[in-house]
Amino acid sequence: MQGHRTTSLPETGAEYKIRFMLRKNVCEIMLDTTGDGLHKRGYRRNSMEAPIRETLAATIADLGRVRRDSLVEDPFCGSGTLLIEAAQKAMNIAPGLKRRFAAERYSFVPAAIWAEQRQKALADSKLDVGFEAFGYDIDPAAVALANANAKLAGVEKRCHFEVADVADFAARSEAIVLTNPPYGERMSTIEGAAKLARTLGQQMEAHPCAGVYAITADMDFEHHYGKRANKRRKMYNGMIPCQLYMYYNAPKFEDRPAKPMPKSGFDGKRTQPGHTSRFEKK
Repeated sequence: MQGHRTTSLPETGAEYKIRFMLRKNVCEIMLDTTGDGLHKRGYRRNSMEAPIRETLAATIADLGRVRRDSLVEDPFCGSGTLLIEAAQKAMNIAPGLKRRFAAERYSFVPAAIWAEQRQKALADSKLDVGFEAFGYDIDPAAVALANANAKLAGVEKRCHFEVADVADFAARSEAIVLTNPPYGERMSTIEGAAKLARTLGQQMEAHPCAGVYAITADMDFEHHYGKRANKRRKMYNGMIPCQLYMYYNAPKFEDRPAKPMPKSGFDGKRTQPGHTSRFEKK
């Protein structure tokens, strides 16, 4: 055979990424408008080993009930992600302001729309709130990185990072502690991680605060910490299964007056008068 040859079509214009998912006999085709994963906010140029994802950090800030006037502390701040996300939540800073999206290059989406929405998000920010955050880490390189990330995120005036050992950590009574104690990739030995958790528990016992929210892959964290959590929640940091251990002052109900029993409609068997339960023998 003669005269056959291959050619390639010119690749010009914007890139449109197509993603698909096969489920049984159904194929879903999707246009990727985001590009890099949404957990990449754009402010974290570098990070320490085994960093917590930004979206997970924002979730923990939500569960910790961080508000505009909250005081938040982290004795294992690393690159500062937990405190930065808490600050952005308190200041109502849109999480995608520091990044770009794939759809910004699409020819059918006017650039003016993106510019308008960014300006709107900036206008909605609350930069004059009373929120403050303090992070500590024994590694000077981590503290320097946390300060740099806070500046890139636009929250450097609200987030303060210092070199300090967890053994010297004394939380303020009104503080919310959000932390990711070193474990696994961030510690050379399991015994070292257990010792840090034990030290944290001792410091929190000596200096109680409004609440402690610690996420870790250590399934024996409560034993090492020295106290059972009020509540636990299963989470994943990337592909790493973790638990969020939540310690807070649970509301006391013993002083609350009991509701009076209804005068009718409850006979001790949870049945209405004249009604036969389907579990009763006839």
